[in-house]
Amino acid sequence: MFGHIEEPRELARHMRVVRELQERTGGITEFVPLSFIPFQTLLGRTHGIEEISRSENLKHTAAFRLALGRTIRNLQASWVKMGIDAATESLRWGVNDLGGTLMEENISRMAGSQHGVRLEPEDLIGAARAAGRTPAQRTTLYEVVETY
Repeated sequence: MFGHIEEPRELARHMRVVRELQERTGGITEFVPLSFIPFQTLLGRTHGIEEISRSENLKHTAAFRLALGRTIRNLQASWVKMGIDAATESLRWGVNDLGGTLMEENISRMAGSQHGVRLEPEDLIGAARAAGRTPAQRTTLYEVVETY
């Protein structure tokens, strides 16, 4: 979604809008930056749009965390888009949620994502531990159900 915004000022403007919306409503439980997967898309084929690199994904993650501050407490990595290794690393860049195991992910796969469509809970638990975090299962509203 934000992978190819050319102008940093444009990104800053978008983040201000999101932050102001949250300050007014308090209704956003998490922000999930989704990088664009171009491989099987018309935009990728006709305009040469490429997937952003791991390092750019992590830089964006850090920028989102800084821009959102404490207004939106939860920043989720999309392991389907970034891969589990980059998603795990993103826990050091401002992310506090690795997302879910998913039963069958179709959108990213159809666009050409190379990172898989399903993870077992043990994979996510291991990733959180590898990053020095305490893994937990949560509800949609971020209430902890169980820690591991």
